[in-house]
Amino acid sequence: MSLRKILSKNQITYKLYLLYRVYFKDKNFQKKNYYGQWKEDLDIVEFFDRKNIKNGNYLDIGCFDPFKYSNTCLLYQNGWTGINIDLNQTSIDIFNLIRKKDINICSCISDKKKKVEIYFDSPFSSINSSNKKFFENFVKNDPFKNAFKNYTKIYAETKTIDEILEKDK
Repeated sequence: MSLRKILSKNQITYKLYLLYRVYFKDKNFQKKNYYGQWKEDLDIVEFFDRKNIKNGNYLDIGCFDPFKYSNTCLLYQNGWTGINIDLNQTSIDIFNLIRKKDINICSCISDKKKKVEIYFDSPFSSINSSNKKFFENFVKNDPFKNAFKNYTKIYAETKTIDEILEKDK
């Protein structure tokens, strides 16, 4: 049974738990110089600063977390807004709590509508994926043998970018 189902009996408890995870367990209560996994968000901000673009909109596909490994957090902190898309409902629930100005969508993206298999590691995992080769490679090469140890397969209908952007209008 998923964490969301267990705690959704009481939405306040669920939201408090998500806030606890984000701010205390993951220590996101402090402002940081960068949030991207390899500091790529600094390059993104610098690119727009050089072009003298001070605010705008972003589309973050596979957004995962509003802070951890985020390529859009610095933009959001600088007044930008956007659309965040992830296949994990828990991630989207966290985005809805933290990034209230953004549009946050739980979906898989593809070039056409189809049913896909999702390899779901856990509600707080950055490696949940609909890519079978990624899943198999990660399991094969995981040095700690922790990833996807108790994974589940779930199925979802994909959406196209055009479909997402049309709904946003």
